[in-house]
Amino acid sequence: MSIWNLFGKRFKRLLRIFLGAVVLVTLAVAATSISISPETKGKLVDEKGKPIEGAYLVYYYRGYRFNFVDRISYWRPGAIIRTDATGSYRMPRLWHIHSPLDGRLSPWIALVYMPRLHHAFGPLVPGKSSFPGRVMFDETNQATVFSDFSDNPYEWSRSMESLHSIISELRYGKTHKRRYQAPLSVEQELTKHSGFHANASPSQRWHTQAAPGRR
Repeated sequence: MSIWNLFGKRFKRLLRIFLGAVVLVTLAVAATSISISPETKGKLVDEKGKPIEGAYLVYYYRGYRFNFVDRISYWRPGAIIRTDATGSYRMPRLWHIHSPLDGRLSPWIALVYMPRLHHAFGPLVPGKSSFPGRVMFDETNQATVFSDFSDNPYEWSRSMESLHSIISELRYGKTHKRRYQAPLSVEQELTKHSGFHANASPSQRWHTQAAPGRR
């Protein structure tokens, strides 16, 4: 066997090992670059345990990118959904492709608005958000409990203000920069609930007729 044949066989074997390693690394990178955010479910009730039907949940998907100094957040568009007759909601699973160094996306509830309770709250982290007099989590029934602000002028007005950033983004934000997508009918419903006035100052962006005691 000549020295050239010997080196040729060794070269081919090393080449096969190298190519196999490249394939394995490529598959590993591809696997870490495809993630799925699981379906998220929850339930909203009032302080009497009654389901909150027709509540609006404004959500988008948020994750974090690797950074040596501090985490950098990134997002994908979500939507505006409503609770059913049992007060339940569901955010669908999301498949997404990302950089191997990016973290998985998770649903982020930016705002919950409950017309019956005249209560807007956000952001909401199911199972963790707890503010006395506003919201708590019922571990026994696995439901988020909200206070009723129908007769509380101060909290009601704060709720109206909380809607303005959401409505402004829906009405005037560029489509490709919106964190949530909603049908025109939903936009109109939210606008009607809040009494939003496009040309009014922030302190005047709800109808005075809608304030408690002026209904």
